[in-house]
Amino acid sequence: MDSLAAAALYPSGNTLLRKRKRTDHGASAERHPDTDGHVFGNFKNYYEFNPTVERMKFLSAKVLRLLFERISGTLRCLDIGCNTGDLTLGLYHALVSCKPAADVRVTGIDLDESLVESAMQNARRSNASDNCSFKCADIMSALPSGNAWLPKDGIFDLVTVFGLTMWIHLHHGDAGLQAFLRKVSKLTSSFLIIETHPWKCYKKARKRLRQRQRHMNECDWKDFPEWKSICYRGESVVKFIHDELTSSKCGFVFKEDIGMTVWGRGIKLYQKSSKKV
Repeated sequence: MDSLAAAALYPSGNTLLRKRKRTDHGASAERHPDTDGHVFGNFKNYYEFNPTVERMKFLSAKVLRLLFERISGTLRCLDIGCNTGDLTLGLYHALVSCKPAADVRVTGIDLDESLVESAMQNARRSNASDNCSFKCADIMSALPSGNAWLPKDGIFDLVTVFGLTMWIHLHHGDAGLQAFLRKVSKLTSSFLIIETHPWKCYKKARKRLRQRQRHMNECDWKDFPEWKSICYRGESVVKFIHDELTSSKCGFVFKEDIGMTVWGRGIKLYQKSSKKV
């Protein structure tokens, strides 16, 4: 699903490559037709095999009301790794249905420009384009030009992260995953909804990537860049994410487990601590 920035993994001289457009942070990534989507998680048909209803069923009226209880005025939401926007728009419509008079503004970002273009089209089709915007951006970028999607104060009331932590981890390693979680904590003043991948998902992603390159010579096969350097493996991955989010650096308080998908991914709700950390 949701995608990551990384350097191009395949030599530009390969005739099988097709280049992708530049993102707003200036980096370009190249795609290989045999591994498309399997490197960064930017699957074109993601919601065909991971339907939105599997996550939306956990966003109960109780959870949605909780979001409004602490927030007055405009409710600003950020969905990181929005893909084609199906889940982002589902969240928007659920929030509006929960409190029709509320002013809800949702921003979705993704590294893949073609997915973002599809998300904008989906927003227009669902009559949500006035309140839902989609931007091509790399959440891991430190460049100011990569933050054009941020509101003036740089803060959202709710940040959602679905199906992304594994791809961050595989491309940026333990330190990158930690940096991502700390950046997320700075982006929200109130709530975080995050879905985490168990280790079996990592192994399946690597197996799928290898299968997609089975015709290549062993010396030409490209692995995930941080696979060998990752220290947090197995059950420690999910624990590491939880411990980091509830650390003084991130300042979240765990509220509740709001669901477990059929793929074995837990979805948790965190709230920003009112105490200074």
